[in-house]
Amino acid sequence: MRTGRLIWLAVLPAVLLAWMMLVSIDAIFTLLGEVDEIGIGDYDGIKVLTYVALTLPRRAHDFFFGAAAVGLLVGLGGLASTSQLIALQAAGAGRVRIAAWGLSVIAALLVVVLILGQWLGPAGDRLGTAMVTSARQQSAAVSASGIWFKERNAVWNAKFLHTPPAGVIELWDVLRLQTDEQGRLQRIDRAARAVPVDGAWVFHDSVRMVLVDSRIERTKHKRQQLESTLEAEQIAARIIGPKQQAPTELLRSIRYAEANGLDPRNFESALWFKLSYPVVVISLCLLALPFCFGSLRTGGLGKRIFLGMTLAICFHFFHRAIINYGESQGFSLPLVYLVPPFVVGAYGLRRLIRQ
Repeated sequence: MRTGRLIWLAVLPAVLLAWMMLVSIDAIFTLLGEVDEIGIGDYDGIKVLTYVALTLPRRAHDFFFGAAAVGLLVGLGGLASTSQLIALQAAGAGRVRIAAWGLSVIAALLVVVLILGQWLGPAGDRLGTAMVTSARQQSAAVSASGIWFKERNAVWNAKFLHTPPAGVIELWDVLRLQTDEQGRLQRIDRAARAVPVDGAWVFHDSVRMVLVDSRIERTKHKRQQLESTLEAEQIAARIIGPKQQAPTELLRSIRYAEANGLDPRNFESALWFKLSYPVVVISLCLLALPFCFGSLRTGGLGKRIFLGMTLAICFHFFHRAIINYGESQGFSLPLVYLVPPFVVGAYGLRRLIRQ
């Protein structure tokens, strides 16, 4: 227990401090970027600070993997530089046991991280986006029922938004309400999918309901084009991306896509990103642990921080490159998201045991 207490007291503050620093740096850059938008509508300094604060849970989730690696190297590296790790091993605590105690700190914090990523982060992003669009007096609103847009004498609602890495945005489960000059409802168009094409929107598998006198005329269309001033770029600038959504929202999007013969891969990729995140964090920490018993016995704090950041950045780009290649080639998403971290973690564990 004394071994565990010593390691917790060394690693936990280091991880928390590194986590706070990384999130703060990202928040400051976001704040500087939002300052240019002050003065648009009612968007002022208070709303900028509120928006940044609302998005902090998502930022904390995204940057934890780097903080975990840096904090582990700083905490255990500090014990190594003062020969306390050697003393622990001489007292009977093996490297694997010491590493397990270090990973227990990361595992405990991962519970908080998962809460941030699964619930608080998506909720904060949704509230922040809704506040920004409202303050800038944009003709858009974000709610639990999807995203709403005002276009002259028409109102649009889309339950799901498909944002592929390359290509135009698509609206799924679309509803368009057309009114006359007096604001009276004239026509309702509902479609499974809407795609922007040459300044218009093409509705696929749509139903049009027109109010004529005291009756409703209903017609079905396999493909129907509607002239509109609503631009896909305007929508893309105001929406919440799949990786910012909660797993329950992603599952609903996937089920809707499968039920309507649409491509759910973008939502599946975001879901696997969230599911694989704990594996990625633990694997990166396993890769970093052998350095605590080797090269970090000498050198100062700067060396440990630099090594931790280098490992995190290299691992991130390596994993993203494999994911992007796998997605472009149609490989299994569980394969591209889970196999690289497992390989990296196994390599780190092997090095730790053989040292």
